[in-house]
Amino acid sequence: MVEDVKYTEETYYIGRNGKGKQIGLGFTHNGSCLLLEPINSKNHLVNCQINIPYNDMVAVIETLQVAYLSQK
Repeated sequence: MVEDVKYTEETYYIGRNGKGKQIGLGFTHNGSCLLLEPINSKNHLVNCQINIPYNDMVAVIETLQVAYLSQK
C-alpha cells in the first residue's frame, strides 16, 4: 500500500469550483494506474484525479527528478 504524502507547507489545488487549500497528496491504486488526488485542509481527498499508467511511471519519476534537481 502506498502512503499519502503530507506537505511541509500549505499549497493550493485548482478544481472545478475554484481554488482550495491543499495539505498533501493521496495515492490510490486503480488497476493499471496510480491515482493522485489532492488532500484538502480538512484532511479529505478532493474530487480531482491524475491517473498515471504504471507502464509510464519510470518516465514520470525521471521527469520529477530532473525538475527537483534543477531547483537546487
